Amino acid sequence: MTAQMFRTALLHPAIEIVKRQPHNERFVQYYGEQVRGDDAAIYQMSKQFEIKNAGPTDIYFRTKVKGNITFLIAISPRSSQWVEIKKEPLSNLSAKLERTIRNHPLENQILLASPALSLPSSTEPENLLIKQETYLSHYAKKNYERR
Repeated sequence: MTAQMFRTALLHPAIEIVKRQPHNERFVQYYGEQVRGDDAAIYQMSKQFEIKNAGPTDIYFRTKVKGNITFLIAISPRSSQWVEIKKEPLSNLSAKLERTIRNHPLENQILLASPALSLPSSTEPENLLIKQETYLSHYAKKNYERR
């Protein structure tokens, strides 16, 4: 569940990730090879995961179960900010995630999150930058056993 919460927090511009620890002992394929590095771990008091709502409105979390799959959904009003996620595998056992939060130049319009969304050519993306964060994951070994 912490991996789902981390992914949800990454994508929501108002959620601030205060503390995050990866599953650094072993790379476990919870969701397949494509999500390496998108995890967060908690283990008693040694590994902690904390998030904070940095926005002006409440954020509600809801889980939905469909078959044997659980979804975590964050519900909040639309925002004039959007999040870009870049993922770079550094090796078979490490990955880097970069989260960039930007203001959209068309703040009064309703926008849908879309990777195809492009900025008007007259707008410099650097002027719209709010925050940029990097998260690293390093694993000691791979463990492909299903739990």
